[in-house]
Amino acid sequence: MFRLISQRLQIKIMLVVALALLIPTVLIGTYSITITTDQVLKTADAKNLQFVKSQAAAALKFLAEGERDVLFVSQSPATRGYVGLLDGTVNESSKTVLLSQLKLFLTDNPVYLGVRILDNSGQEVLGIDNINGRPTAIPDTALEKQGDQPYYIEAFRLLDQVYISDVDLNSSHKKIEFPYVPIIRFSIPLYSEDGGIVGIIALKALASPMLKSNIALDSDAAFYIVDDEGNYLSNPDPDKLYGNLLKTGSTFDKDQPRDSHLIREQSEGTFFSSQDRPDALQAFVSVTVPNRDDLHWTFIYQEKLSKVLSQINNARLVIITLASGALLIALSFAWFITRNIVQPVQQLAKSSAAISRGEWEVPIPIVKGGDEISKLAEAFSHMSRELKALYEGLEMRVIARTSELETVAKVSAAAAAILDIDRLLKTISELTKTNFDLYHAQVYLLDDTGTSLILAASPGETDQELLMQRRTIPLATEISIVARAARGGHGIIVNNANFEAPFLSNQLLPHTHSEMAVPLIVANKLLGVLDLQSDQINRFAEADLRVMGILGDQIAVALQNAYLYKNQLQTAAELAIAQQRAEQANKAKSLFLSNMSHELRTPLNIVIGYTSAMLDRPTMYDNVPLPPVYAKDIRLIKENGYHLIGLINDILDLSKIEAGKLELQCAPTNLIDIFRGVFATSVGLVKDKPIQIRADFPDQLPIVWADATRVRQIILNLMANAIKFTDRGSVTLSARAEDRGVKISVSDTGIGIPEKALAHIFDRFQQANQDTSKYYGGTGLGLDISKQLCEMHGDNLTVESVFGQGSIFSFALPLVHGQDAVSSTVPEPSISTSRLFSSNIPVTLAPTVMLIDSDISTCDLIRQSLQSLEAIVISTNAGANAFDMALGMLPDVIVLDVQLPTTNGWHILKALKENLETCSIPVIVCGSAADQDRALSDNAALYVTKPIDPQHILSAIKAVQPRAYVPHHD
Repeated sequence: MFRLISQRLQIKIMLVVALALLIPTVLIGTYSITITTDQVLKTADAKNLQFVKSQAAAALKFLAEGERDVLFVSQSPATRGYVGLLDGTVNESSKTVLLSQLKLFLTDNPVYLGVRILDNSGQEVLGIDNINGRPTAIPDTALEKQGDQPYYIEAFRLLDQVYISDVDLNSSHKKIEFPYVPIIRFSIPLYSEDGGIVGIIALKALASPMLKSNIALDSDAAFYIVDDEGNYLSNPDPDKLYGNLLKTGSTFDKDQPRDSHLIREQSEGTFFSSQDRPDALQAFVSVTVPNRDDLHWTFIYQEKLSKVLSQINNARLVIITLASGALLIALSFAWFITRNIVQPVQQLAKSSAAISRGEWEVPIPIVKGGDEISKLAEAFSHMSRELKALYEGLEMRVIARTSELETVAKVSAAAAAILDIDRLLKTISELTKTNFDLYHAQVYLLDDTGTSLILAASPGETDQELLMQRRTIPLATEISIVARAARGGHGIIVNNANFEAPFLSNQLLPHTHSEMAVPLIVANKLLGVLDLQSDQINRFAEADLRVMGILGDQIAVALQNAYLYKNQLQTAAELAIAQQRAEQANKAKSLFLSNMSHELRTPLNIVIGYTSAMLDRPTMYDNVPLPPVYAKDIRLIKENGYHLIGLINDILDLSKIEAGKLELQCAPTNLIDIFRGVFATSVGLVKDKPIQIRADFPDQLPIVWADATRVRQIILNLMANAIKFTDRGSVTLSARAEDRGVKISVSDTGIGIPEKALAHIFDRFQQANQDTSKYYGGTGLGLDISKQLCEMHGDNLTVESVFGQGSIFSFALPLVHGQDAVSSTVPEPSISTSRLFSSNIPVTLAPTVMLIDSDISTCDLIRQSLQSLEAIVISTNAGANAFDMALGMLPDVIVLDVQLPTTNGWHILKALKENLETCSIPVIVCGSAADQDRALSDNAALYVTKPIDPQHILSAIKAVQPRAYVPHHD
């Protein structure tokens, strides 16, 4: 392995040489193999084609001899003498002479099996057969009628030409004899002396000599002769012969359908690797039988391709062997040549490796010869001596420069830890002066105008005097190194022994003989200049300038960080003040909204109460019904009053959420109760729209952990929105129990939400589009409040919508911790919404009703409604004395407004229910919709949502104290 590594250069060269020789060798070899392959194939094609041509020529020669022989026999004197007597006067001596001559002819020509003479009717009149080489005359009784045979019929058509029949099988009395003997007939007309045809003469010849190959074929070859119909006349397999005569159906067209098509398109040719015979080389020749334009014989010779390929492979082997031998010889010569080149280079490589390890005393090899390698060795020897000297000097400089860089790192690290600007600059100047052994070091900073440099840091007593002078150098000063460095953006060195003009000198620093100024730049922004001075002549060099440039970059970064820290402190102080002011403003806003909501709701309650009384209780006005022309306007005032109360409630809820003052009163909650109340309210919102309110939830649902009031607010808001934006169809409230909670959905078939508006549908004061509020009203606060209430319950309010088809809003509520059982159906409360407004149970005793409300106008409104029904009404707006009054009077019903300005109404309710004497008194609580569940949980008899409608109050009193209702008299 070591020897292989040490000679790797030689191996590389050998590889290059091998590739250089291999490529042309491969190209030449490939070309030679291709040429040889083509030549072998052409030779085989020519040989095979010549063979089939010779077979075809032999066949044509055989046919020509048959034509000649039949002409000879027909023109012989004996035949002519016999022909003259065929008119019926047959001379037996002429017949005897003819038979003798025909016997001699058959004896001399054993290829012929017989001769027949037929008269014009097709009857054989004379016949002789050549049986086993012995001609024998056929008795007259054995002669047959052959008028339907082609050799008879066609002879008359051809007249003077010899008719050659198709290859046939020898037969007797029209039955094929076995073993099968292929025959062929030659026939020609016989003419009388007057030129008329008196009959025909026909020779029957063996076809075997014509159909056999004239040379012996080996097992890798096959010879075929086929006719126009593809019947085999010659085939190595005797079972495939004469398919048309023996009715076997065996043809060349069936055996080689694609090849037969190619062969019929040409008269002769060769081809190999056909689809029918991919393993064969084929040659063929087609000939036309003389005097027969309708009869063609095709001679086909097939030779296995493996025989030809063996010749090609032998030729390829020879070419590859010769090319490999030549390549090996060339590589051997290359090995010896490259060895003399590589060995000196290897020695030089060893020496260079030793020098790279610091072994400067290693000997340099001496290479003789005067060539390029010897010159390389001399140059290498000279270079090693130069490198040795350079290394020794460089090592000393590296030690010195390393010390300087360590000092730079030390100063930079100290500067990076300081964020106070004055202390930072003071530390930099002192450390730089001390660690670099300088006469003086100081830092100038660019002033706010960007036109001057002001001395900002300088160590020592002398430096304090400089600071007290607050030395300033304008940037335009030409004789100042500091100003020039700041203007140019690069360091400047002056090594002047006397430090004379044109450079600015300082009387407080009389011993300065060398000075260096380095600009402090961060992101192309000039911050200041680091000024370094020495009492030595030629103290600074270009290398020092590079080192101090690094120090200057580090100082600039530290200075920039100090500036940023200072700005952050200022920004933080400003933000703290702004936050304090914002919190104060938020508190003021919340207080204002709270006060304003109370102040606004009080007159609105009066407006809504009186309008309701005017519309629903005309008995307050001496039973005079309100005229219809006024009723329409009064009803409009009432509806807008309700709308305004809803807006005030939304704004107040939003204010509480923003201030973090809205707290959920979560408890185990049965959703069925909430759904019942929501459905009662939703039915009233439908008015006269063709809308169905549908329920899609089971009779039982798990108990959830939620604030019932806020959940009702969310669902009612979603139902109200769905009803508002649905003109026809349905609004469905659905609920399904899931693994960790109950999923609630409100779906509608309304106008839907455009896709581009889905991302902003929950934004405050936003609706689906600008026209929505115009046609449907609303402020866009409901969904924002509902979404935040859902998030306070631990889930998100989501929406799915298809514009023009409807929307689905969904959220989930968590189950009570550890509770998996399904809640049973909770019985309906003692009073339902529908019963609240429809009972007509009469009573006869006048009840006592106590009103606890801070709003005098509201109390008067309710008092008038109750007094018209002969009820005894007492009222108080002093919440502090309310409990004492109730305890002293023990009224039949108490109507309590929990939103009292000076007293907590919930405390009054609690005190009433905890006292044994007052706990049985029904208390009807009045307040916002958000407080309903709390009131009922604190044992309130009923809850009436403000603004107060006198009709609702009367119905509520009737529900909890039937004797409070006294019908009026007409």
